[in-house]
Amino acid sequence: GGLVICRQRPETAGGVLFLTVEDETGLFNAIVQPPVYERLRRVLRGEGLLVLEGPLQLNDGTVHIMVRKAWPLRPETPTGTTRSHTGELVGVRSHDFR
Repeated sequence: GGLVICRQRPETAGGVLFLTVEDETGLFNAIVQPPVYERLRRVLRGEGLLVLEGPLQLNDGTVHIMVRKAWPLRPETPTGTTRSHTGELVGVRSHDFR
């Protein structure tokens, strides 16, 4: 999963949703077939960070994932911290390296 850079659902694609997603290794394409899109519409359209699950395909050096499952990627709150009403972490010690 990673950061959704772009969502496209062209009229000529028969209801298929195409996502461009960026993770720590670079960009990859996610392809969502219409039945999966209907089931996961809220998550796929409403979240900017996603975890995606499904078979991978490699075509001409480009990685595609055929999405079967998707859920929001949410950072875990470190132990000993809380979140403010805006979602910001409160009481987190910085990691200062020398």
